[in-house]
Amino acid sequence: MDIPSTTSDESANVTIYSEDLETLSSLLVSTLDITPNEAKIYLIMLSQPEFTALQLSKEANLPRARVYKILKSLENKEMVIVVSESPKLYAVISPKKAINSRLNNLASALEERKQRALSISEMLDGMHKSFHNKNVLPGLVLVPLQDAINEIVQTLKQTIKRVYLAVTPRGGVVHWEGLRQETFRLLNQNCEVRFLVSKNDRFVQSLSMNDRFNIQSSNSQIRYNPDLKISFALLDNMAFTFFIRKHRPKTSFVQVTSHTDYIEFLEQVFELLWEKSHPIILE
Repeated sequence: MDIPSTTSDESANVTIYSEDLETLSSLLVSTLDITPNEAKIYLIMLSQPEFTALQLSKEANLPRARVYKILKSLENKEMVIVVSESPKLYAVISPKKAINSRLNNLASALEERKQRALSISEMLDGMHKSFHNKNVLPGLVLVPLQDAINEIVQTLKQTIKRVYLAVTPRGGVVHWEGLRQETFRLLNQNCEVRFLVSKNDRFVQSLSMNDRFNIQSSNSQIRYNPDLKISFALLDNMAFTFFIRKHRPKTSFVQVTSHTDYIEFLEQVFELLWEKSHPIILE
């Protein structure tokens, strides 16, 4: 870099060696949260009052387009300013002023990040506790898949008004077998049962002859809508949303809630998909 080996102020002459520049660059990067190339350009700009991007490109051995991006970034960090538009000239802001401003901005950003991190940590802590909570409680709980299947079966035994099942191929294979017996028991008890699937052929193939007979002889309906992307179940006043990890069922989980707002939201989603779905005719 074309930086004089000696600079002077009112009180002393200071000799700057190349190793000192490397140390300064490292300090700028670690202290001010800037990139090595930003530090490189900034140190070059200390050597004279003004620079064009072309001059900096040559001094730093960087493409001019890259230099423009670096200068813009340093402008945003309040370390460099534009002193002339034609020709476009750049200059450093007084290092003491620039560094103080930069540190204040970093402190503000750090405080914002800290608050976000605290919020995230509380949310993740709740999720972590929910994963290990074996009792499905009112509210909003995340439950390991197998525990949730057992809970859904128990809930089905107490369901009297409605069963809305939205089944995707990934979720369907996992939980349909466990729900089959209780679901079809409800078909003959004047309970509203509706099936919404994302794959017509996949779901139909999973139905036994007895299943088909039970569906045809009841008032239940099956429809398919390819826009359905996630499996969920609405059982009276409980909602179960499945998050299935392919090939890793042990790490899959189910969101369980009796929260009224969430249930109303899922009802709206189900009805919207249902209206745009296609009836499935069982043969």
